[in-house]
Amino acid sequence: MSPSTESTHLTLDVAEGDPLKLSWRTPVGDESSYHVQLQVLKRASTTVRTRLQDLITSAIARRTAKEPLRLGLELKELAKAGYGLRRAIFTSIAGNPDEEEANRTESEWLPNLSNVTIHVRVQHGVFIPWGLVYDADPSLLSDDPDAIAIERFSEFWCIKYHLSTVYNRILPSIVGRPTRTRDVKIVRLSHKEAWTKALGGVPPAEQTVVEEKLFRHHAPICSSEEFKDFRIGEKKNETDLLYFFGHADGAA
Repeated sequence: MSPSTESTHLTLDVAEGDPLKLSWRTPVGDESSYHVQLQVLKRASTTVRTRLQDLITSAIARRTAKEPLRLGLELKELAKAGYGLRRAIFTSIAGNPDEEEANRTESEWLPNLSNVTIHVRVQHGVFIPWGLVYDADPSLLSDDPDAIAIERFSEFWCIKYHLSTVYNRILPSIVGRPTRTRDVKIVRLSHKEAWTKALGGVPPAEQTVVEEKLFRHHAPICSSEEFKDFRIGEKKNETDLLYFFGHADGAA
């Protein structure tokens, strides 16, 4: 008999506060809950974001110089930071039952599940790069700058668990039963001049895909007033995805 390919959908509920309460749930009920220090998570998150910025900066510099994307070392550093964030997520406040629940979740429960998809349901005031948690010992990764294949970094939660973050007003059932790809309704909100400039650098065949397939359900929205009018006239759950395209400097 072949193994089941059915996915196990987990929800990680994050209750705002300090300490944060992390509650792991499956469709059939609650699995575990424990508390972690918010500042510990924030420090680990800052390190992850710093390493991610290093990766992006190196990639841009190499692309600008028309050099190969030899970013294996930067990816390894990101994995190290992601592993630190993983430790923070499973390091509870002192004492039981929190320590016992965190240890059981990390070492016994989660590793024994297969085909897992994780949805993190979080309050608006908590900003953690959950998808960049790294699940394995990063010291086992190569020090070869050319070792950048995605298979080498499959332990990032965004890859391993197809992790998504849903905010508290979005029902997990919407993510668990997504619209079929060909039926997804995407509405584009864009800075008109920036979009026109960017699209001009895209090959004609790809322009056709973008304009006629991705955004065929609604005309682009280019102002706050247009967006207000759209929201007033929109039927419930009519839109699957809002696609924002703008421009920014280093601070805004």
